[in-house]
Order: sequence, then C-alpha cells, then structure tokens
Amino acid sequence: MDFNLTAEQRLLREGAVRYLREQYSFGDYRKLIAGSAAEETLHWGEFSEMGWLGLSFPDSEGGVGCSFLESAILAEELGRALVLEPYVSGVVLCGRIVERGTSSKVRCNLLPQLIEGRLHLALAHTELDARFDFEQPGLTSVTLSGERFILKGSKILVLAGPSANWLIVSAKLEGELALFAVRTDAPGVRRRNYQLLDRTGASDFDFEDVTLDKEALVASGNAAVSLLDESIDRATLALVAQTLGVMEAAVEATSEHVKNRVQFEQPLGKLQAVQHMMAESFIELQETRSMLYRGLADIESATPLRRSAVSAAKAYAGRAGKIVGANCVQLHGGYGITEEYLVAHCYRKLVLLEKLFGDTEYHTKRVAEHFLPAA
Repeated sequence: MDFNLTAEQRLLREGAVRYLREQYSFGDYRKLIAGSAAEETLHWGEFSEMGWLGLSFPDSEGGVGCSFLESAILAEELGRALVLEPYVSGVVLCGRIVERGTSSKVRCNLLPQLIEGRLHLALAHTELDARFDFEQPGLTSVTLSGERFILKGSKILVLAGPSANWLIVSAKLEGELALFAVRTDAPGVRRRNYQLLDRTGASDFDFEDVTLDKEALVASGNAAVSLLDESIDRATLALVAQTLGVMEAAVEATSEHVKNRVQFEQPLGKLQAVQHMMAESFIELQETRSMLYRGLADIESATPLRRSAVSAAKAYAGRAGKIVGANCVQLHGGYGITEEYLVAHCYRKLVLLEKLFGDTEYHTKRVAEHFLPAA
C-alpha cells in the first residue's frame, strides 16, 4: 500500500501549515481562549474561502468532492495548531448527517450555507446517564400534531453549542430514533453555555414544546441509526487525526526544550532517561499514525469492519495521548503546567479528545465485540 500523499494532498497540507503558522500561532491561540465564545468561529469565513469546509462534499452540492483522507489531513494540522473552530463536530459530523439525510429541504437549505461559512451546526444527542450510547434517542421525544412535530426534552454536552445556528437533534419518534434540524433561536429552545477543559465551548439545551415543520425530519428509524452511526465513526476517526496533530505539537515543543534547557551543566536531551522518554513518545506517535492509516483504509467498508478499525484507532490514540502528554509535561518540569507553555494546552486537549465520542475503554470493548463470537 502506498502511503505517500498525492500532489493535491501535499498542497492541501502545505497550505494548511502555512496559513496556521501565519494566522494561528500559539500567541494568537492564547488571545482567542481569553476572549468570548464568538472567538471560536473567528476564522470560519477564511476556512470557507480556502475550501476546507467543503472538502468532503460533492461538487453538485458546492463542495470540493475530495475523499475522507483529505479531511483527515486537515484535521491533523488543525490539531497541531490547537484550532478552536469546530471543524470535526460541525463539518465532518453534522455536515455528513445533513448531506446524507432524507430531507432535501434541509440539505438544500443548510449545506450551501455551511460550505460558504455562513452557518454553524452542532449535534445534540447526548443525555444524562447515556454514556456513549449512540444508537438510542434517550428521553427526548417528538410527537406529531397535525402537520407539525412537537419536540420535548433536554440534551447535554453539545460540542460547539455556543456558536451553533442550527442543531441536529436526536429524538424518539414512535419508539424509534429520529434526527431533526432545529434552529437554536426557535421558540422553546433554551441554551446554557460553558467551557470544556481545552477552552472550547459546549452547551446544554432544553426543548419545551418546540414546533417543527415536517421537512425538519432529517432521517428516522433504521436509516437514522445507520446515518448517525456512520457519521460518528467518521468524526471519531477525524478526532484520531486531530489527536495525532496535538501529539506532534507537544513532541516538537518538548524536543526543542530538552535541546536548549541546560541542567547539570549539559542539555537535558543528553540525559539517558530523557532520551528514553522522547523515544517512547516518538514511538507512540508513529504507532498512532499507523492505526489512523488502518482506519482510513476501512472507513468506507461494511459496518463491522469500519467499526473495528475506527475503534482500534481511537482506543490506541487515547492511550498514546496520555503517555505522550504526560511525558512532555514531565520533561518540561513545572513549566509544563503553566498557561505560558504550549505543552500544558496540548495535554488538556489530549485529555478531552480521549473522552469525545467514546473513551479508550468503550472503544476497546467495541473492538473486542468484533472478534468475539456471538453468544
């Protein structure tokens, strides 16, 4: 298998590296996290101008028509720069649901605006006591009243919720999972915003008798289950690419630190224990990349194989992120936990990424289920 990038993919990576180096330095990042929630989408319009928001969408929808590999390449570079903009949750996840949903009205209304950078989407699916249960609608429900739906319930931990204009909300419709497109400013929608560990925003939403048109139904029944499952797997693999980028940033910063930091009249990097920790971090980073490649090879495969490959990559990335993050913080010493040093922010990001869309334990069990015979 040839793992070399094509000329177009190299241009995408080089363009992302150049833009992020010039417009999203660590200093720029620190200014953004000190600002308001609106700062999380400051560069969204520029992302659109460079074609990043339309990478994986077909030409017929106004997109670029690339494969998922290009999205993973971009996600890795966004992770390396600790970008706050919700590319994975808003575009890779919600954009896929809108594109593949059964509602042509929702697709024609929302997808062009998303690609043009005029819209922010978020998935409202998680509920209290529903730990990583991605196939059940929970207690949120929808009833049909005449020609309209009535939505009632609550959702928590909606990633990028503070900046979202529209939500994809999962709910129970006649006992089955259904997905609906809901405006965040619709009557009956209440939002509570807060910051996560990495300073990105999230929200809890309450829906009190929210009235929806029939066209708001994106998918229902088995179609909704399959669509949500496949879209979350793609977002999960994009998070693995993002995790890889964060680890690369931490290892690069730590490598420079141990080369330049003098202790006991010699650079830290000359100490054997330090070399062992750097070697371990490098190995974990490269093995994470290998697991990402395996996931990319199977992302379009049948459901069981796709789930196994994605979960194997996420489980390994979660474990590797903890090792690399801890090593880099330790090698910085007390500096490693301060706001002024990059590795502190990388560590917080790695801790959060390990939990999103299923933690290491969850994905390890899902890999095991693929190989264990049915009872």
